[in-house]
Amino acid sequence: SGRWLVTDSLRSARLWDLADEVIKMNSRPLQLDEPIGFDLVRVSPDNRWLVTAGGKGTVELRAFRNGGSLSSPIRLEGHGASAKLLRISPDSRWLFSSTRLHHTFLWDLKSPAPASSSKAFAHERIVDAVFLPDSQMLVTSDAAGKAQLWRADDISNRADSAVPVHVFAGHEGGICRVAMDPKGRWLATNRFEGELALWSLTPPYASESHKLGPMDTPVTFSTFSPDGHWLIAGCVNGTIKIWELSSFADAAHAKPAVELTGPEA
Repeated sequence: SGRWLVTDSLRSARLWDLADEVIKMNSRPLQLDEPIGFDLVRVSPDNRWLVTAGGKGTVELRAFRNGGSLSSPIRLEGHGASAKLLRISPDSRWLFSSTRLHHTFLWDLKSPAPASSSKAFAHERIVDAVFLPDSQMLVTSDAAGKAQLWRADDISNRADSAVPVHVFAGHEGGICRVAMDPKGRWLATNRFEGELALWSLTPPYASESHKLGPMDTPVTFSTFSPDGHWLIAGCVNGTIKIWELSSFADAAHAKPAVELTGPEA
């Protein structure tokens, strides 16, 4: 909801309440267990949890209390290395975490004991992850070039034997980023080498994607506009390419509707 802001330096961290009319007078210190501060910080959409990841492999939950104070940290054990990804589902139930040693977990933040709810799964080298808007599914991407669609309840109930609902395959090499259309209709995947693909998330899931490339320069990110009307890709050379999603209704390939280059990009 955009209420809380966390700032940290090498020696201190502070929590700011953006709903306060005098923001600068209403910050409070956060206790750091590590002198190097936080690598990752997330606030759950329901403003219940502050999630932090430190450089020594610690991932911790702090609950917001009435008045904006925080509970003592709850450590989520088992990571064994610094976290590189933290993702919270839109309904604030699920926390996805992945480490630099490729350990991947799903935590149930609605559980009476979130620290005991971990489920390890997906032993591939996970690179990115995103939840669908309904929070019931998530997509992970890996270094082998696959994006996999998972049902969160399947992982929670049988992590060791959980299998993806669908595998989006076709990239040659690893996928470095995934992005989700705000309405949950489209998935964008891109490789740093330049390939960008768009996949339909409407069942039955397509076995082939809309290929948006190869690009003339590597793609560094892709994202969707808040209204879900546009797909935007940023490239290493500063170019911004924009596609209108309605152009994919009848075409397997579509050229960008807008391309921004130079200082304007």
